[in-house]
Amino acid sequence: MKSTRHNVLLLLLCATLAGALIFLGIGCAVGGGDNDDDDEDITVGEGVFRLSAVTDARGSATVSFGLPDGTTKFSITAEITDDDLLVRFIDLVSGAGTDYLSPSGRQLSFADTFSSFINVASVPSRSVDPGVVNGERYTATIEIEDAFGTSVEGEDVTFEVVSKIDPGLDGGRLRVNVYYVGDVGQDQVTKSTVRAAFDTFRSIFAGSAGISVEISEFDIDGPVVLPLPVTGDRFYLSASGRGPNPAVNIFIGGDVDARGISGEVLGVAGGIPAPPNPSERSGLAVSIFAAAGPDGIFSGEDVRLLGETMAHESGHYAGLFHPVDFSGSSVVETDPLDDTPSCGFITECISNRSLTENVMFASPVADGSGGFIPQTNLTQEQRSVINRYIVTD
Repeated sequence: MKSTRHNVLLLLLCATLAGALIFLGIGCAVGGGDNDDDDEDITVGEGVFRLSAVTDARGSATVSFGLPDGTTKFSITAEITDDDLLVRFIDLVSGAGTDYLSPSGRQLSFADTFSSFINVASVPSRSVDPGVVNGERYTATIEIEDAFGTSVEGEDVTFEVVSKIDPGLDGGRLRVNVYYVGDVGQDQVTKSTVRAAFDTFRSIFAGSAGISVEISEFDIDGPVVLPLPVTGDRFYLSASGRGPNPAVNIFIGGDVDARGISGEVLGVAGGIPAPPNPSERSGLAVSIFAAAGPDGIFSGEDVRLLGETMAHESGHYAGLFHPVDFSGSSVVETDPLDDTPSCGFITECISNRSLTENVMFASPVADGSGGFIPQTNLTQEQRSVINRYIVTD
């Protein structure tokens, strides 16, 4: 039996938050927008523009912007060049005063948590959040600190806004780039196994979210051990630009560099959500060695779990938390969605099939026969988050 899948603690980035990511084995240059959608039956328009600002004595910087007519959703990414600094959003509001960052004090994503040199927010995030209003201006404010918690003045910040005209927020298509990295990733056994796992990945998103997954595949050079995308690496900036964007970028390598993290690491995403366009954190790393298990042979269940890994981490990439997160046997965090079940301690959680069968559950659950219960379901509100992520058409 495989070892239990484990949470990654966002202690890597912020010591106050736990359970950021899971491993399933547990800016004022303005650019024009264009529509790179080749499918005539999908009406989707995209605009991308950048804004720039400089932090003040409090370490904060603010930009204000309008959106193309007809916009139904957008993402905004804040990026700085100093890899040693941390950035978070502290405000994201419409001209009418609608709070899109943390309405009623609920954390919708890690946009409001200090993260290494890049952060991103989605608008709207959930079906209950107010929609984008044509003609309104939006204001975003970030702040920057160093590793000692000191505000940083005079730092250049680039904001990238990606807007989309998506008339249907209850279904569509998710663009996914799969990169086979180096000799291990491009091994024929690796490729055939990953392609078999696509069936589970596609089935979960189609059946539970109404989303078709469009996959483009690429062979690229790179290390056997993939860098950890949540802390950022230039490998992901370079590599993620080789496919169509915006997209979810999945990198298949031998292993994932997760030093300091206990447990078996099958996959990890670059954020909740991750930046949709190429950046140092626009990656989802998958370990093919961990997926194969100790015997190095892919069973049918191994293939299914690999497909669940890709679906689970893509859920994080699109902005989903775990329904519940644990510290020891106790639940310490819950997601901001009203229809995901909650529980108080691990034995109670494991007895709830609507939780244990959810693809975003924080750990696998034994099926009593030496394997794991399939985790393939999403709730309606989880579905709404994925459909509002900017990559989904």
